Amino acid sequence: ERARAAEKRLQQLKNSQKEATEKVSCESLIKEAGDKLQIVQDAVSKVSNAEGPFLMGVEELPIQETLVAVKACETAATSANTAVSIARMFIATKLVEAKRFTAAASQEAIGRL
Repeated sequence: ERARAAEKRLQQLKNSQKEATEKVSCESLIKEAGDKLQIVQDAVSKVSNAEGPFLMGVEELPIQETLVAVKACETAATSANTAVSIARMFIATKLVEAKRFTAAASQEAIGRL
């Protein structure tokens, strides 16, 4: 009887430790996802800034300025698309990882991601 009680207690401790580990992992995933999304926001902001010369209301820009501005827009847009792709892949991967957690931790992680 004592052995069964000890075994039951051991299983409870294992489950408790697993839940705590998953909670820490969940917080780490959320922080990393937030960092990735911040990178996306910064990249989109750079695109917006690169469009500035075209949004100032000047009908005609000198050709050299136009070419520089277009190149800056293209570079910023490419960078933003790359950041979005990286963030999407990260979140998709972490959603799959979160589904392997226990029910409560899994629901929390999926909801926050």
